[in-house]
Amino acid sequence: MRVVLSVSMVAILCAGCTGGSGKNASEGPDPSSDLVKEQQDTENKELAEDLEPLQIEAPESGKLGTPKDAVQNAQSAVESVVNVAQQIAVRGDGQSKGIDQVADGFVKGQLEALAAERWQLGVRQVGEAKVVSVETKNVDLKAKVPSMDLLVCLDLSGIDVVDENGNSFEGLLYQPDVPVLNTYGAIFVDGQWKISTHNIPEDSTCGDVSSKDD
Repeated sequence: MRVVLSVSMVAILCAGCTGGSGKNASEGPDPSSDLVKEQQDTENKELAEDLEPLQIEAPESGKLGTPKDAVQNAQSAVESVVNVAQQIAVRGDGQSKGIDQVADGFVKGQLEALAAERWQLGVRQVGEAKVVSVETKNVDLKAKVPSMDLLVCLDLSGIDVVDENGNSFEGLLYQPDVPVLNTYGAIFVDGQWKISTHNIPEDSTCGDVSSKDD
């Protein structure tokens, strides 16, 4: 139960669910695998038609721009992913249409899985995870597919998960007393920065960011 509720708390803040960081391959079951994706696509398409759309603020598309522009746009993309994940978690209605504006690969699969899981379990998030800081590392703008890693500290202290009757699962949530360090991989594809990978480093806190950043 702890793992299930932790996964459903926020799409990208899950205990025991890791999707690799930067250019590394994901570890564990990949929610974007063909079988899982086919099942989710069928369910999500049926749901999405009759639901209000998600509010997604995607970075401007176009040229890569200066290194400063690239970093700012990639940071905007990861903040949008966090925001979209929270909308999905709070609504709990299964809507995930449009997430491909800011998410790709593993992270797109995570968001789709969260939407389906919330709807199937009949639970929703109360409160918000707050972005404490966003830093970049491993910036490679000269590669065939430009990429960078984003170190995001998230404060989960204001989050609860409740069922349809309002009963809280607070005691089962992964909710540490300090902000949680999440590493996201961003890629520049088709003129757009998108978040494609995600990992929660083991035994890492947000106090480690400054010593790890380039």
